[in-house]
Amino acid sequence: MRAGHRTALLGRLFWTLFVSIFPILHFWGLISYTAEYLYTSQNFSLVGGTLIHVGGYKSDCAVKYKYVVSGIEFAGFRDGGNLGGTALDHSVCRRDIPKGASIGVLYNPANPSDSLVASEYPKGVFTLSLIVISFWCLVIYALWKP
Repeated sequence: MRAGHRTALLGRLFWTLFVSIFPILHFWGLISYTAEYLYTSQNFSLVGGTLIHVGGYKSDCAVKYKYVVSGIEFAGFRDGGNLGGTALDHSVCRRDIPKGASIGVLYNPANPSDSLVASEYPKGVFTLSLIVISFWCLVIYALWKP
């Protein structure tokens, strides 16, 4: 194998790996978000709650809410919009929900103090995924075509 051919091959491999990082992270986040979303929506019960506190930056959101189950009031701190920890975040901070607003709270029926803010599954996420895959395939094709 000639040195120039080897260098070109290594360059193609480098750019293939570099271009693949974003789609891999995107789909990892999508899969983890979907798994957590499905688990909580199927195993937790939904009840109305009130947002008490929203603070911090959008990337580091602090949230506190209260809700009532069987006449007992509980407080919670988990924001369900951050499931998966990706750009798919639909957290309370990112949705700009004001303090005092009514929100949906998912709680564990076996342990009502275990709860999180109900999040909506992001609309258009699969369309975005198809666009990402198409772009990725075009770039990989351009890198490897003879």
